[in-house]
Amino acid sequence: MRNHLSSDDYLNEFEQRLQQNLLRQLHARGVMGTQLLGSDDLDDKFETYLQEYLADALPQIVDYPMVSIAWATYIGLGLAYLWDADFERFAETEYRMLYGPRGFDDMDEHILYEVMGNQPENVKGLVQLIQSISQACLSAIKAEQIEPQSAMAFHVYVRTVVVAFRIGAALQLYSMGYKFEKVEA
Repeated sequence: MRNHLSSDDYLNEFEQRLQQNLLRQLHARGVMGTQLLGSDDLDDKFETYLQEYLADALPQIVDYPMVSIAWATYIGLGLAYLWDADFERFAETEYRMLYGPRGFDDMDEHILYEVMGNQPENVKGLVQLIQSISQACLSAIKAEQIEPQSAMAFHVYVRTVVVAFRIGAALQLYSMGYKFEKVEA
């Protein structure tokens, strides 16, 4: 932890740094603009899921650390898709409705194919992209050199999951043509 920052300041700085680094990487790949797209509706919805998500994801950290982060990115994709395509369905979607037939384990496939209606031949690049996002998130956590299984490690992980969700939502919004435009008064 950076010695000159309070815990809250440190966590806020970590979150912003991670988000900006991912945004730069994704922009360089041409899959996102220079600003993070999102909406309060999406952030609020994920906030209602966070406790349940953490209950599912935390046990996965040791054996499947990338999955424990990546699934938040898939949730971002799926919710952004629903938000745009069918707001009523979006509003009614409970966390467990994102599960696949095997529960949390195949949430990624359920979101890609059932929620979003993708075809298998259309998702290979997206899956690889989400894997690279998860790997970048894990690398950022490791670079912090925080004591494993500490309270601070938990809080850094939660901030990472939130960023992964926002990145997923932004990727989907960008792919659907959303962008920031200057509005003349």
